[in-house]
Amino acid sequence: MRHLFGEVSQVTGFKNSKNEFISQSISLKFNNGSVGSVYFSGMSAWSRESENIRVTFDHGFACADEINTFTIHKSLTSDLPPWRSLGEYDSVFTSSASAMSGCFRDLYLRGFVGEMAHFMDCCRDGCIPQSSGRDNVGTMDLCDRILSALL
Repeated sequence: MRHLFGEVSQVTGFKNSKNEFISQSISLKFNNGSVGSVYFSGMSAWSRESENIRVTFDHGFACADEINTFTIHKSLTSDLPPWRSLGEYDSVFTSSASAMSGCFRDLYLRGFVGEMAHFMDCCRDGCIPQSSGRDNVGTMDLCDRILSALL
């Protein structure tokens, strides 16, 4: 979230958690004025991990669902009412579901192959990494603020 929207100025949240059942809702306000919501759930209804992100822009939105689908929705930008036009459209991108990928697909899409390659390049070339220990301290500070804000 910090990578996409910058630093967070305000954090509020609610939880209804009991033992291993976790239900949390967090609202964030970023320094640039953007707002966002984060939901964490850990209950028997979720027998597997699931994640998605949706970012709303002035004229559409982008949604990444799991590691399988990325959708970009372009909203109508004319003066016509949306029901009088075919001006809206979605571009949907999916990863290959080929059996030929074997276990390598998960290593690249869910693993850290790209991150490790970037780290090795930085070590070899003396470049500054995209993410640093200082950046991680900022992320851990945000995690602490989220935990403190859960009522």
